[in-house]
Amino acid sequence: MAENSNELSYHVVDVFTSTKFVGGNPLAIVHVPASWTLCRDEKLNISREFNLSETVFLHESVAQDESTRKMDIFIPSGELPLAGHPVIGTAWLLGELHPHWEKATLITKAGEVYVSYDRQNQTASAHRHDASAVLPCNFHIQSARLEHQQLNRMQPTLASKLDDKSTTWPVASLAKSMAFVLVDVGSMEMLEVVQQSPVIPPVELDEEWQPSIEIASYFYYIEPVGSTGENEIIHTRMIHHDVGEDAATGIAACTLSCYLLTQGLQGNGGKVERQFEVRQGEHMDRRSTMRVSVVGERDAGVSKIELKGSAVKVMTGVLHV
Repeated sequence: MAENSNELSYHVVDVFTSTKFVGGNPLAIVHVPASWTLCRDEKLNISREFNLSETVFLHESVAQDESTRKMDIFIPSGELPLAGHPVIGTAWLLGELHPHWEKATLITKAGEVYVSYDRQNQTASAHRHDASAVLPCNFHIQSARLEHQQLNRMQPTLASKLDDKSTTWPVASLAKSMAFVLVDVGSMEMLEVVQQSPVIPPVELDEEWQPSIEIASYFYYIEPVGSTGENEIIHTRMIHHDVGEDAATGIAACTLSCYLLTQGLQGNGGKVERQFEVRQGEHMDRRSTMRVSVVGERDAGVSKIELKGSAVKVMTGVLHV
């Protein structure tokens, strides 16, 4: 741990996996003492130094109550209001570092996130604990949809293999300034066709959701219902024009789950809950498993979003600031 006044301790964890180095999405978590003040540029530079998809700055509580912690989430190009694998990775690490810790509130730019650490989930075979996060319910389907000619600019090979050229795809958001184009490719074979692309999805968000920090493409295939257990299995790939392909995108998995729930609510007047197991990173040899539970009603929309996953610690060190 850091001992000098110009040092900050950090951990790196692989999130949404229990296998070191070959699964999940790496996350750096920098521990910021209450006596420290880091400006935005300093956080951005540290994030760029790690050069991971996300870096968390976890602030020590100024009060005696350690159950509420502020966290800032950075990517090499800026700050994010909310992201899934940073929240799960931080919750999991808190549980690992504090033997009696089970629940906390993480304060993000998108609002409060209620997290917990399940010490009862460890099994003799897996030796794994799970963390869970109840995310703010701010789901929104944008008015714009991605058209075939726009998909062709981003994914020409995929677009050429689609028979129906009139198909359009939804754009949805779970946090302001973040949006995902949700493209159902229909099969695992079509998911293989997806390629990295430098083209930003050419869609305009609704006025109250602008300006957008991130617009990415989330390609998915849903296994037939009933083929495996109680969870619906979804295979996904997230493509970002700058990052490339991401091994695990929890906020995208939650956005997709909310969208699928809302489509099922049409014509259903009661409360509905759906549980998804979202697999990502399979095409990068970094398989990640995210579990999402969403609840909603036809008139009220999405009322609860819970993201679950495991993690594994891979690195501990000191930053010289």
